[in-house]
Amino acid sequence: MFDDYIVTSGAVPNDRLQQAFEARAARTPRVGQIAREMGMLSSRQVLELLDHQRTSTSRFCELAVEKRMLTERQVLRILTEQAGRRPALLEVLLDTGALTRAEVLELRRKHAKSIRTAPEHTGTRLKQLSREEFSQLAKQCANDRTT
Repeated sequence: MFDDYIVTSGAVPNDRLQQAFEARAARTPRVGQIAREMGMLSSRQVLELLDHQRTSTSRFCELAVEKRMLTERQVLRILTEQAGRRPALLEVLLDTGALTRAEVLELRRKHAKSIRTAPEHTGTRLKQLSREEFSQLAKQCANDRTT
């Protein structure tokens, strides 16, 4: 939720966000590596899939399922593991210097305030928001600050 707020608040310029997303992707283990570590694919199978991927528009996991090297359930386990190893956007923004710790503290304060004031603003009791609802709320708050 806080990652969504960081993205939608406008606190980080788009070029720095793009750099952070690229850095986060570079720090996230590849699916083939994870499948190998989990014992679901051999090194040879990973290389075969990567070679086939060069001439295909399909993703690694799609090819692995298509070639019956992985089941859809295995792919789900691998992708879940990958998501767990993906560094948080905030961590990457701090590491790349896109945000300072002081700026993060200020953003957290504003984020908390926007959540606390949301029920009075909407006239409803704030419950657990979906990602989409939160993104919309964060955009509204960002727009309120600029107007």
